[in-house]
Amino acid sequence: MIDDLTAVFNHSRAEHSHRLVLLVLADCANERREAYPSITTIAKRSRLGESTVRLALDGLKELGEIEEVGTSHLRTRMFRLTIDPAESAPPQDLHPRRIEQPTPQNLAPDPAESAPEAPEEAPEKPPTSSSELDDARFFRQVFDHWRTACGHAGAKPTRDRRSKVIARRREGYTLDDIKRAIDGAATAAYVNDAGKRFDDLELICRNGSKLDSFIARAPTAGHEPQAARTADPEVERTNRLLDDEARELGYADYADMRRQQAATP
Repeated sequence: MIDDLTAVFNHSRAEHSHRLVLLVLADCANERREAYPSITTIAKRSRLGESTVRLALDGLKELGEIEEVGTSHLRTRMFRLTIDPAESAPPQDLHPRRIEQPTPQNLAPDPAESAPEAPEEAPEKPPTSSSELDDARFFRQVFDHWRTACGHAGAKPTRDRRSKVIARRREGYTLDDIKRAIDGAATAAYVNDAGKRFDDLELICRNGSKLDSFIARAPTAGHEPQAARTADPEVERTNRLLDDEARELGYADYADMRRQQAATP
């Protein structure tokens, strides 16, 4: 649909092959924003290989720009676009209003215009209750661990990051759970074709299933029960596809490719 295509062009973070696949899905989407072209159809329309299309679909789910919602009546995978078309930029005014010439009457300042603008966002109040203080300490420990583990020394403790971390704490995730998810992002975060890593703290803690998927990627030494609790077939399938793609490029597996690329100056 046109609105979905506009949303992709204006707001998608996907790049290269992932963006081509997302544009095909947007073009095929129905009024419920669902699309179910076959892998062969997507490959033909995007001029990509089928294995690249599968990797792109998994990458788009990782980015949160599509979600898999089942199987269509054609027995193909069905996806729903999650980019909000309402966020697309409004059309420009092709007929601007005539600019009035200044007169003594309209030279006087408008009281509404001369009033100081309200701040866009009020500063966050310092914590006062014991629960707020506990949340603040919890977030600070998570945030410091994330900055160190994922290499974001200059990152800021934004409200968006804080709200996601505290929401997961409210759901029962412990400090160790979230730190392990961060470790999983540090070792196996999604990297797009341009080499951009998607390991933001807001993404890691966006929802419970996302957090579980990152926990499942963390090193398992000494934490086998956690890995078993959060095993995700989709994560395992994605890892297999990444390993296959790396082997086609001459590496032992995806981890070997990442190590060699990191060691290359």
